[in-house]
Parts: sequence; structure tokens; C-alpha cells
Amino acid sequence: MDKKTAIFHIRLRPDQRTRLDAIHERHLTTDSAIGSALIDAFCDYVTKADKVSLPIQIVPQTTKSPIAKTA
Repeated sequence: MDKKTAIFHIRLRPDQRTRLDAIHERHLTTDSAIGSALIDAFCDYVTKADKVSLPIQIVPQTTKSPIAKTA
């Protein structure tokens, strides 16, 4: 298990807190789990793209392999 470091604080608008709380209720998530996953995804994107783009847009990964050509 990774050693935990300093706490990361952000300010949420009331509408953001309401939306996030609804997600937590439906999917049994937590602020810390979502925050950690978002930071990882953002860092991976910046490393790959070599740029910072805001606002951040999350798109689903495609898991299907390309269709092979038939002879």
C-alpha cells in the first residue's frame, strides 16, 4: 500500500458539491477516491500530450480492438 502524503484541499461551489454527493450516493464513491483518480488521469494526460488543457474533458476509453481486415 502506498504511503499517504499531504491532504489536497479544493473549494467546491454548492452546485458542484450537490452533484458530487449525488454521484457518491449512486456509486458508493468517496471524495478521496475520485480526487486521486482525477489527479492520476490529469498527470497521465499532461505527460502524454505534453501540454495542459483546461477545462479538462473526460472521454471514455475504447476497449474494443480494431477490426482486422479480412483477405
